[in-house]
Amino acid sequence: MCLTGRAESPDVFTWKYRPCNTRVSVRTGSFFAKCGLSTQKMVMMMYYWIYEVKLKHVMLFEEIDSWDTMVNYNKLLSFGVP
Repeated sequence: MCLTGRAESPDVFTWKYRPCNTRVSVRTGSFFAKCGLSTQKMVMMMYYWIYEVKLKHVMLFEEIDSWDTMVNYNKLLSFGVP
């Protein structure tokens, strides 16, 4: 497999297996596999989580409208369970 750029992918890159033209997300099989946010936002979420920034502030900084999203990502980071 090789890493290729793909504009319509949320992460801009995908893994491509050339013989059969199969593509998979760079997140496949990782901690981020079921995450809907961009990789950049996920890294920022981890940063805020490490420094115990209040969720309401993270929502403002990252322009996230859903409280449920914030709670789910906080659980994911706390327990590693999607």
